[in-house]
Amino acid sequence: MLIPLLVLVMFLTSSCSAENWLTNVVMTNSSGQSIHMWTTGETIDPENILDPGESRTKLLETAVDYITTDITLTVSVGMGDQILTSSSFTVGEGECTLNVEYSNGSLVEVE
Repeated sequence: MLIPLLVLVMFLTSSCSAENWLTNVVMTNSSGQSIHMWTTGETIDPENILDPGESRTKLLETAVDYITTDITLTVSVGMGDQILTSSSFTVGEGECTLNVEYSNGSLVEVE
C-alpha cells in the first residue's frame, strides 16, 4: 500500500517541472449569465458553456525546456459566437493550478 502512495506523491510533485508541464486551469463563471470559458488550445464550443456559478477544469500539457521558468496561458470568455474578453496569465515554475474567475466583464486570477 505504501508503494502506490509513494508513486502517486512522486507524480504529483514532479508533474509541474517535468519535460511536459501539466497545469490544471480552473475557470469559474461568477457572472449572472451563461458564457463560454476556454483556454489555450480550445475554441468556443458547446462543451465549454458555464452557467452562473459553475466551474470547469482543463488539464493542459505544455512542452518546456530546461531553461523555461514560467509559461503563459490564455483564458477567453465568449457568448454565442462572440469573444467578450481574453487575458493571458503567467504560471510560474512549480505551480500546478491556475484559478481564473469571470465577473463584471473581467477575468481575474484568484488564489
